[in-house]
Formats: sequence, C-alpha cells, structure tokens
Amino acid sequence: MDTSSPLSPPPSGWGAAAPAPDAAQFGNTTPLQVGQRARIDGRDYTVLTRVVLGIAEQGATRYRNVFQLVSADAACVYLVEDAGRWQLQWVLDGVAWRPGADAVPGAVAPFGRVAARITTRAVITTCHIEGTGDACFPALHASAEYLDAQAGDRYSAVWAGDRYAFYQGRPVALPELQGWFGLTAPTTPLDTLTTVASTVGWVIRVVKGIFMGACVLLILFLFALSTCQRNTGSHQGPPPVVLPTGGSH
Repeated sequence: MDTSSPLSPPPSGWGAAAPAPDAAQFGNTTPLQVGQRARIDGRDYTVLTRVVLGIAEQGATRYRNVFQLVSADAACVYLVEDAGRWQLQWVLDGVAWRPGADAVPGAVAPFGRVAARITTRAVITTCHIEGTGDACFPALHASAEYLDAQAGDRYSAVWAGDRYAFYQGRPVALPELQGWFGLTAPTTPLDTLTTVASTVGWVIRVVKGIFMGACVLLILFLFALSTCQRNTGSHQGPPPVVLPTGGSH
C-alpha cells in the first residue's frame, strides 16, 4: 500500500448525517470501536466512522462492517469485516473503466493497469452509520451497484448514476489486526470451557500414566521376588544328618 501521500477521499456530497447507533439491529460485534487508534504501516490512524452495509446477492442479504480510519495528515484507509474475515482497503485513483452490464462474475475488469477477475456483483445498501466521518457512499438507506474482483490483491467498485468509487485491498489476519490496535484476543465462555476441558484431559492423562507406571513397577517387583525365591530354594543342600547322642545297641 502506497502511503507516501494522502489518499483521495470520495467526492463531496457522498456522506450523510450520522444517526444515533441502532444497537438493537446493527450492534457492533467486532473488537473495533469509533475513536480507537491504530498504527498501520508506520502511520497512526483514528477510527472515525463505522458503516454497516447490506449486500444483496442471489436473493440473500449479508451484512458487512466498514471502518473508516484517517490519519493526522488526512490519509484514509478502510478496514472491512465480513463474516469474521478482514480486509484493509484504500481508494484506488485513476481508474477510467466504468462497469456495465457485462461486468459479471467471471469477466475481467481493468482496475487501472491491473486486470482483475470479477467474483461478485451485488447491490449494497447503507444500513447504519456511526461516528464523525463523511466518506459514506451510498448515503444512509441509499443503494448502489457493487462488485468484487481479484488479481492477487482484492479490488472492488461501487457506483450509482455517475458516481463511482474504486478500491484496492488485501486480506488481514486477526493477529495482524490485533497488533495494529494493541488488542489481545478476547476470552469467551467457549474459550474458557475449552481450556478447562484441556486441563482436565491433561490431568487424566497424567494420572493414567502414573497408575500404569505403578502397575508396571509392581509387576516387576513381584517377578523379581518370585525369581529370588526360586533361586534361594534351588541352592539349599541336603537336610542335615542327625547323629545319635547315645542309646542302647
């Protein structure tokens, strides 16, 4: 990712006033929060906005969290969470291509100098916004066309009418994400239960090992004792001769 200069923000007018968070329907289940700070590729960022996108594809809708991070010098990146998988994305400038009806899964799309194969085409809707950022496209409760593509890195496009936005990104492993934010892996009841079960299993294995070892030692002791007794018996001489001490002949 080139961070030598600030990334271009989306065109003005794409934002919308952020309503109060709807915790009941779009509660944040990720470890990231608006206001958190992160250090990514040597640059400090602050999470300004969290957006929940609904992605409608083939009759089903899934939801995606998008976190907008901005640095002190106005560089902007996005962290995208989809079903527990994370991506780091940034705005891709200079894309002249405009998606049409032929931009379908399997087709090749020119993202600048990169030819990426389209994997997904869907309709996205902005369902929820929280925070102070204004880089939300589409606006709250508005929809837009959307596609994903791959060519080593991940690419995506969002468009509605004559408005277009193109992004490039890469997958992010959870340990890397935690390192950026200084987070530690949360402990869940399932984690605790797994730990307890593992400890109990270890104790059982140790006790079983001690018991088996004791049994082997007992068998060896009894075998040695039996052998010793047999050897002692085989080396005994004839019974002593009792000499007469006197009497009549």
